[in-house]
Amino acid sequence: MAMVESVAGVVYDELIGSSKVPLITKNVEFAQASGEKTLKRGTLLAINESGEYVEEDSTSGTESIKVAVAVLQSDLALSISSKVVGTIYTSGMFNKEAIILAQGSDNIDNHEEELRNKGIYLTSIHGKKE
Repeated sequence: MAMVESVAGVVYDELIGSSKVPLITKNVEFAQASGEKTLKRGTLLAINESGEYVEEDSTSGTESIKVAVAVLQSDLALSISSKVVGTIYTSGMFNKEAIILAQGSDNIDNHEEELRNKGIYLTSIHGKKE
C-alpha cells in the first residue's frame, strides 16, 4: 500500500450557472440509437412520441423532438441493441455557453422560453459577448 496516493480532483465544467434554482434530477429511458453514440453532459434533450428521451433536434420533421425539455446530467453511451437509462436535470439554472445542441445551426436562445416553462433557466456566467 502506498503512503501517498494521487487523487483526481473535481473540475468545474461551467454547466451549472447558479444554485439559486434547485437542481432536480430524474432517471429516464433513452431511445435506442441508430448507431453507437455517446451523448455528452449538458446535451439539450427532448421527448419523442414513444415517451423516450432523445437529443433535441430543431431540424427534425417530428414536432416533439423540436421542443427542449431537459439537460443531460452526465455522459451517456447509447446502444443500438437496447434502450438505456440515464440521468437528466429537470430543473436548475445552467450556463447557456455550456449547453450542447445537436444541430450546429441551432441557437440556445431559441429554446429559452420553452425551457423556462419546464423549470430550467439559462444564464451566462461569462457575460454578454458582442
